[in-house]
Amino acid sequence: MAVAVVDPRGTAAVWCMCRGSASGSERDDPDPHHRVRDVQRERECVTVSQSNTGDRAGYDPVFEVMVRNACRCTVRVVRLRFEGFASSVPVDPRLFRRAGRDYLVADGRRIEPGADARFRYA
Repeated sequence: MAVAVVDPRGTAAVWCMCRGSASGSERDDPDPHHRVRDVQRERECVTVSQSNTGDRAGYDPVFEVMVRNACRCTVRVVRLRFEGFASSVPVDPRLFRRAGRDYLVADGRRIEPGADARFRYA
């Protein structure tokens, strides 16, 4: 199954919550100047992997998807495009839900550096 990190406006899929302001605090509001714009950098910042858990839901194999923040700063509003995605078991909408043509990961919440968001489907 092909997965792409996307943005509804087609510019960037990930909001980068850059540290390094004068106060040293994170920016709480997405700022277009702090979006991950470079497609190569997007791919480096957010990685998506899928593995077969070995479990079954009826006759369907269960897969776990891991969306990892490999960036040095916090990211949020991670959207994925799963062409033809379907699951025979419910997926917790707080972890992964439809948002227009795409899917929103972790309710759009922050994913800290080195952290990941995971969900399972069958």
